Amino acid sequence: MAVDDDDLELDEEKVAPKKKSGGGLVKIILIVVVVLLVIVISIGGTMFATGAFSDKGSDNDTAVTEEKKEEKKEEKKEAEDMASKEVFYETLNPPFVVNFEDKNYVRFLQVSVDVMTESQPAIENVKKHMPVIRNNIVLILGEVTYADISTREGKEGLRTRILEDIQKVLKKRAGDESVKELFFTSFVMQ
Repeated sequence: MAVDDDDLELDEEKVAPKKKSGGGLVKIILIVVVVLLVIVISIGGTMFATGAFSDKGSDNDTAVTEEKKEEKKEEKKEAEDMASKEVFYETLNPPFVVNFEDKNYVRFLQVSVDVMTESQPAIENVKKHMPVIRNNIVLILGEVTYADISTREGKEGLRTRILEDIQKVLKKRAGDESVKELFFTSFVMQ
């Protein structure tokens, strides 16, 4: 059998595979650039829509700023008034524990309450009429629902209602609405 030179030459296509061009890296870089561009455009659009790029505030912004300044002045004045007056605190011990029903579940509420007055005799009046005050607070707490007090506004409304009731009791029994504030120092719902 004779061997031709043609037979000895190797078929280059079969032995060495074709090299791929470097297009994969270019595609990845392009995708990353496009994603970053989309992110920058969306952030810029959001900032533009919210007015973050505007140099001047609108009339509404000016009114809001003036309103905030007035509120800060009022808060500062109240703080100065409170700082100039002596205040006394009394904790209504023990904490109040009540149960109430919420959608066929029995829930429990434990609340610790402190009252603030501006005189020591007012504290003595609170202590003197503590049974009536505690009774009324327990009744008020027993009437609330979970939905009523699950928000900050609900808790503030409850606090105001209890404060008004204490002031009413003291006015009726001692002739004085001496309790100025009421604070929840602990509020646990279960």
